[in-house]
Amino acid sequence: MKPEEIIAERERVRAAVSEAKAKVDDAIDSNLWSYTMEYQLGKLDTAKKILEEVEKDIAPLALYAAEPIAPVTPSKIIEIVASFYKLTIPALTGRNRYKRWVLARQVALYLIRQGTDLTLAQTGQEVGGRNPATVHFAYGKIAHLLLTDSGLKMEIRSIQKHLLEAVEPALHAGM
Repeated sequence: MKPEEIIAERERVRAAVSEAKAKVDDAIDSNLWSYTMEYQLGKLDTAKKILEEVEKDIAPLALYAAEPIAPVTPSKIIEIVASFYKLTIPALTGRNRYKRWVLARQVALYLIRQGTDLTLAQTGQEVGGRNPATVHFAYGKIAHLLLTDSGLKMEIRSIQKHLLEAVEPALHAGM
């Protein structure tokens, strides 16, 4: 699911919560309280809990959806991620399992999924022929880490800044 779709879903859930709250408030104001209203109140509590979970799940995605990177190619993302982590492109896209290299590879997969419209399979092909399940796992892992790892969050922001500078140099030259 793309960040725009997730944000739209969040807004749909928020609207449903607001509507349920309004119905409960109307019933309280009109003294029509009943077991039915208690049931509606329970649904409202459930909807609020779902909204909180959705907010937690999309926090890293919404952060980057608000500041989208310019259209960029997967090869440019790979190049900049490799440079950021001081790796060669073959090291980044290769099969080595060194922890630092794996993290860099997962960041590249995450950013390609965020910054392009490629499918999981196409993304995997760009990064050394990974299968779609690997791409999905990497994306989920980085998205989850962004919730708790402020260092990684800063790294990804820095990489995104480099991507913007690479794609839109005139923008950062003072236009």
